[in-house]
Amino acid sequence: MTENEGAKPTSAKATNDEAAYKNALLERFREVPATPVPKETGVLSEKAVDYIYRAIDRQINKARGALAYNGLLFASFSLIARNSKDTVILTLACLGAILALASCFPLIFHLMIFDVGDSTNYASSQSDFMATFASMWKRRLSLKVSLWVSGIATVFAILLPIYFLHGVLRGQIPQ
Repeated sequence: MTENEGAKPTSAKATNDEAAYKNALLERFREVPATPVPKETGVLSEKAVDYIYRAIDRQINKARGALAYNGLLFASFSLIARNSKDTVILTLACLGAILALASCFPLIFHLMIFDVGDSTNYASSQSDFMATFASMWKRRLSLKVSLWVSGIATVFAILLPIYFLHGVLRGQIPQ
């Protein structure tokens, strides 16, 4: 038996399946109590809760970086739009600015606002894990959407100098 024969196959669907991800984490961090009990009633380690809190911290740090990046994109698009008379450059700059600004909304409204929830969420490590995991799983979609919209705005930022240089080389846009 080779090293990879016992490994479970991974697929794109498996990595996006909430139940599979949650079950893998629950299994990984389940503590074995000193006295024998059924596997289903095992104790969830506080390490699992810490792991999920760290995952949320990573999401927030990514959101902070994306907000700063989108702020720079927005400022550069605004500067280009203000100083350009070419309609194509003006259109690209305006669309890029709108996309850079729009990519911030999912981050601000869903990732940066945190509701501590019900007090029963903190009664045990199991309930804390479940509540925090649900929040983390929902937030990942907001981050993904925001990064895709930001990526499209970045494409506009790449197209602007290409179009400008192409026009300069052809003598169509004044330097």
